Amino acid sequence: MLFDTATSFSVVRHPFERLVSAFQDKIMNVGNGDSYLAEDFRLQHGGPTFAKFVRKVINDAEHGSFNIHWEPYISSCSYCSFNYTIISKLETMEEDKKIILGMVGAQVPDRKKIQNKTSGKNIKEVTEDLFGQITREEAEALANIYKYDLEMFGYDINMYIKRTN
Repeated sequence: MLFDTATSFSVVRHPFERLVSAFQDKIMNVGNGDSYLAEDFRLQHGGPTFAKFVRKVINDAEHGSFNIHWEPYISSCSYCSFNYTIISKLETMEEDKKIILGMVGAQVPDRKKIQNKTSGKNIKEVTEDLFGQITREEAEALANIYKYDLEMFGYDINMYIKRTN
């Protein structure tokens, strides 16, 4: 069977950084193709802030509702039932890319590293800054929502929790 010999991989990232990225891309950046999310958010919650967004995510989670852009990986990607050859982290994607391409016999392109930056800061710094806008209780509620993702992929929350109000 093809699935027995295929190389399969998935790329994950820190759940809190993924949440911040989704907030910036889907809620703050109007007109990027997903503007309905931003418009809907503004209609329901007024001007967007990270604190309001976090409260929405927590409330939605309490009702079992997630948008695919910030849904916990464990809810959507079948990590427990599908045997991926490689699970890569976005943080190590440059190194992992070489391994993955090598496994399938593809050439590793000679390109400069692509770095996702927002307003001159990397996503860790942006996440730390935005976590300064939420309470410790809200951060702990997020940690509970994403607890399996955090545990399964070995992500630490302390650097973000300590930045909360």
